[in-house]
Amino acid sequence: MTRVPDTDLHARILVGDEQALATFDGQLGPRVIGWLKKNRGDSYEDAEEAWSTALEYVARNIAQVEPSKLSGYAFKAAIRQAASRRRKEARRVEADALSLEDYMTDKDVEQQADAPESPILQRLRDCLEAASERVRLVARLMEIGASAKEIAQAFNVKEDSAYQLKSRTMKALRKCLEGGA
Repeated sequence: MTRVPDTDLHARILVGDEQALATFDGQLGPRVIGWLKKNRGDSYEDAEEAWSTALEYVARNIAQVEPSKLSGYAFKAAIRQAASRRRKEARRVEADALSLEDYMTDKDVEQQADAPESPILQRLRDCLEAASERVRLVARLMEIGASAKEIAQAFNVKEDSAYQLKSRTMKALRKCLEGGA
């Protein structure tokens, strides 16, 4: 198969030629997927998904792409997509691996049993029940005095992101307590 120049493919993709997009996929896709597998250690499925998402991105933004740099642009988009997917996967906290009970001590359990239930505490408990597992876990870590560094380690994120997690958690709970959610 003769390689079609990027400039020709760009012009055809720009006017909505799906065959040109398929040709571009056939020309560059296997090389990008192979590179992601070999150099980044991605599985075939992850590399293929990154390429597919990058190809869609290129098709949507074709007007902003310089015609002679179409392949390079798509290749970089696939690398960014693979890196983004890997970061998201690393941040995902699975309920089995990390749960509120992991951070509760016997003293915490005793205090919960002995504490009188005030209306504000009941409302906070309701808000926490309605919140996501992530918000509940961050709130619990904050309650036991975990530092931003410890929260960052628990969620496998940077310390700056842990500060954001704390802030978002407080904002969500405040909104709920004020009757907003």
